[in-house]
Amino acid sequence: MIPEFYKSVDLLLVVGCRLRGHETGEFGLKLPENIIQIDSDPMADGRTYAATIVCGDAAATLQAMLPRIEGRLKVDPGIRPSSAR
Repeated sequence: MIPEFYKSVDLLLVVGCRLRGHETGEFGLKLPENIIQIDSDPMADGRTYAATIVCGDAAATLQAMLPRIEGRLKVDPGIRPSSAR
């Protein structure tokens, strides 16, 4: 079910994960084209999947993003929260 979900998203925000082989089924997981990865290590750029790297502390970076997205996030009403377990 989760791989099908990735086909339906416009953007994947990756925080606290390097998208290594273990997390992606040895890189077999098809992820969206638009990936933003928040990482404190600038050398993380391009190690696995192509992504736009935002270099910084995860908590501080996410906190700084809140005012920029507040009131702008539009979630398809047909998508219901699900468990990734």
